[in-house]
Amino acid sequence: MNKRNNVGRPEDGEGDELLDKLYVAQWLGISVGMVDELRRRKKLHAIKVGRGVRFERDEVKRYLKGEREGGDGAGPGRGGPR
Repeated sequence: MNKRNNVGRPEDGEGDELLDKLYVAQWLGISVGMVDELRRRKKLHAIKVGRGVRFERDEVKRYLKGEREGGDGAGPGRGGPR
């Protein structure tokens, strides 16, 4: 079994850690495609690293907090893109 650098409980990590799309998708309970959609709509800020993107843990937490507080209603589970 391969161990990834950013596995574990999402809320336990350091805020400046960079997370990949698969990890963020699993944390949020959405598909990788939906993570791309959130990034495209500028709801989830990503950092370009080579040909891929990474997400700061604090940025994902900020997104989650916004969703819990109502956000704009277009996130996962709120009638957003499928």
